[in-house]
Amino acid sequence: YTPPEKTKPDPDVEPVPTSLSYHQEEFGTPNRGGVLVDVPDEWVREVFADPSTVRWLPPDSPGSGGYIVRLTLAQENRTLVQKVATRPIELEQQSGLTDLEVLDSSLDTLIASFILDGYRRLTVIRWVSLDGDGLVDVEIAASGRLVDRAGLEALVVEMAGSLERMPEKQANRQKPGAETSSSTE
Repeated sequence: YTPPEKTKPDPDVEPVPTSLSYHQEEFGTPNRGGVLVDVPDEWVREVFADPSTVRWLPPDSPGSGGYIVRLTLAQENRTLVQKVATRPIELEQQSGLTDLEVLDSSLDTLIASFILDGYRRLTVIRWVSLDGDGLVDVEIAASGRLVDRAGLEALVVEMAGSLERMPEKQANRQKPGAETSSSTE
């Protein structure tokens, strides 16, 4: 018998609401798989040294033990099903992560609980294929407390449903009304 691991108490903040208001943001660049995605209003954007990853957190986030959402542009050639199957293995190998329990999974989503940095955490991860080829283009991962589950699931569903490729910039195109003339004299 192994006694359950002791955890720190959750931060005293309201659970993630299941209904948030959103606005659209750009992430990445058109030539590097950039996307447009709806993110919660007033959430603070944090960028990483890795240009393929960004995260947002509420303005009143307690830091450790609170909730966040992360978006990563895929840089590997894996299918949705492969990512759902391999992520638990990747999580088990993460330093400091213990007591992993897969709570639910589908063809494109994984919901798991674990202990990290002394806190019991819940993660909802969805992989999205924007091209219809079944290969992962974007990963959306929301993490929080067990009490945040319904709100985290709603957040991931909203963000995944809003994803679209960033349109190519029109920089090299001619402006409307502008004409070019060529001389053939």
